[in-house]
Amino acid sequence: MNRLVKFALIPTILTTLTFSVLAETDNMGVDRQIHKHQVKIDRMFAGLNLTEEQKQAISALIQERATQQNQQLDTRKAIESLALSNNFDEAKAKELIQAQAEQRQTRQLEKLKLKNEIYNLLTPEQKTQFTASLEQRESKRSQLKDERREGRKDQRRNDKERRHNENS
Repeated sequence: MNRLVKFALIPTILTTLTFSVLAETDNMGVDRQIHKHQVKIDRMFAGLNLTEEQKQAISALIQERATQQNQQLDTRKAIESLALSNNFDEAKAKELIQAQAEQRQTRQLEKLKLKNEIYNLLTPEQKTQFTASLEQRESKRSQLKDERREGRKDQRRNDKERRHNENS
């Protein structure tokens, strides 16, 4: 199969899996979060020629994570409703903020676990390819960051020269 076709098919298949996962959940906020996370995963593992079993396992892992996000959404809604209530309860606000901070920490830990579980579903060849892809992305990201930094320096220099010329 043409290599370009393979690279085009993998994100399409993973997106299809994402929408099947999204269709099974009830909460729209969680659906959006799952979709956002799935898109990131699709990008991370694009081009690795995942088997159907790997795709199903990834989909199952993401679905498991979706149920955990309901609790976080409930806390966020409670904070919003507290802010809009007629009587502000500072003790309740502190409690909700603390719960949200703990949930954020848990969410970060769960994201790392999920990435690790997905990584461990890969074959040794896919792991090598994935690592090379990460290094390439990091190099590109660093290069873009340097270019933006230089662009800002040039912009500041041009602004300074323009102001100097306007004042002269």
